[in-house]
Amino acid sequence: MDSYPLIRCQPGDSILGWNDGKHVSVDQFLADTFSLSQNLPNATWILNLCDNRYRFLVGFAAALIKRQTNILPPNKTPKVLQSIASQFPE
Repeated sequence: MDSYPLIRCQPGDSILGWNDGKHVSVDQFLADTFSLSQNLPNATWILNLCDNRYRFLVGFAAALIKRQTNILPPNKTPKVLQSIASQFPE
């Protein structure tokens, strides 16, 4: 399977985004992402329920690093989450 860089051609101190009113650099994003990827369970799928945009991005990227499929539900209602749990039992 081919692999690709998570971020290309960006200096580490470039601002990637904002979190809690503070800028987040490329280096910080990569550190957060790799740290989370080391703590994710070994699974085929990952359910990303993050409301915070930065944390969502970190979770999404961490799952990519682990080659996990991100499951992105349309909402967090119990019915939807139960349906997802039955389709992706892992």
